[in-house]
Amino acid sequence: MLTRELAVYKTFKSIKDNFKLSARDVDIDNAAFKLHYRVTAIFLLSCTALVTTYQYFGGYIACVSDKGVANDVINTFCFFSSTFTVVKHFNLSSVRAGSALQPGVGPADQGKDDVVRHAYYQWVPFFLFAQALFFYAPHFVWKRAEGGALKSFVVGLEHLRLATGEKELQLKDAVVPSKKQRDAWVSSAGKAFVARRQLFAPWVGWLTACEMLCALNLGLQVAVVHAFLGGNFWDLVPGALDPEASAPRLDVVFPKLTKCTFHKYGPSGSIQNHDALCVMQLNLIYEKVFIGMWVWMMTLLLATAVGVAWRVGTIVLYCRVGVVSKAMLRCSYPGRMDDRTVDKVLSACDYPSWLFLCYLGGNMDSSTFKDVVYSVAAEVDAGVSSRDISSQETLPLNKDSSSNSADNSPQEIHVIVP
Repeated sequence: MLTRELAVYKTFKSIKDNFKLSARDVDIDNAAFKLHYRVTAIFLLSCTALVTTYQYFGGYIACVSDKGVANDVINTFCFFSSTFTVVKHFNLSSVRAGSALQPGVGPADQGKDDVVRHAYYQWVPFFLFAQALFFYAPHFVWKRAEGGALKSFVVGLEHLRLATGEKELQLKDAVVPSKKQRDAWVSSAGKAFVARRQLFAPWVGWLTACEMLCALNLGLQVAVVHAFLGGNFWDLVPGALDPEASAPRLDVVFPKLTKCTFHKYGPSGSIQNHDALCVMQLNLIYEKVFIGMWVWMMTLLLATAVGVAWRVGTIVLYCRVGVVSKAMLRCSYPGRMDDRTVDKVLSACDYPSWLFLCYLGGNMDSSTFKDVVYSVAAEVDAGVSSRDISSQETLPLNKDSSSNSADNSPQEIHVIVP
């Protein structure tokens, strides 16, 4: 028993080891995005590991037939050829009347009575694993497209809030810069942000595209699961909770007892039919997996809808409602920032640069982010001042007009343009 528990523990530990989450990771997406590639992908991989450890639940199928067929033969045949249930016995009245053992399990007239074939259980592990890959794919694309752009701004800032001394401080696994080094980093961050404003549009474009890809993938996965379960996923839980249903919904979708027919040649060369009753142990696990998937996917649909609405809303309202952009920027800094400084920074930002600045704030401590915002404002001021100075530069007069002058004046006359 201990060996079995240890094997199960090692199975799930391997999933944990391959999804290490570090507190130092740079946050490059929002919470709704994380629900797809972190929570959902890990949930599906865990379900894959669970359903593939069928040996811990008594096997995948156990069939009972007459003595004319060996048990291992009938078990293997019924597993890969599919089992079936009889539609006319999908009600509790047949069970109470004694004409059926379980809903869907009773006498059937071959070729006349409608039956439902159950073969999905062969593909559940592959199906769940493929779903996990699909939910992780948008994050994979976004991480490659992002290319560490945000990390290049925030790398090494973990200890900047401790930089209060005049000298650099060496810790066990990190270096705390001096106050002068901290000020130089903040200043360079502000300059880099202003200089790279035109490069943020592709960054935000890829982010938005991958968020939309998450939403499309979720809708696709719900439709695929619905088809995979024979059109029974969308209303799986409401149907299971319906007290007026003619038969338990879970026993119809995930039957615990099914039928199977094995054909073989008899001694005289004629075909013999052997009816078997099959106990589907794994369906006990499958029904819990898909109920959990239904609950989570409905929750994820709501969270994704909110995330998409938020992204579209911020794009639409950014240029029209200034208070939204101000509020979002202030959310990155819990303290008070000067209104004139915030207005100055926002006046120089379009939507991509504003969103990138908000993500910068989410990856910095509040005091460092405040200094970066003030540094950006100073760079904006410096840019405006340099334009004003350049507009007041001396302008050369046209040589033709100067040569036509009555006196022998110099060829350039300096004029101050106000």
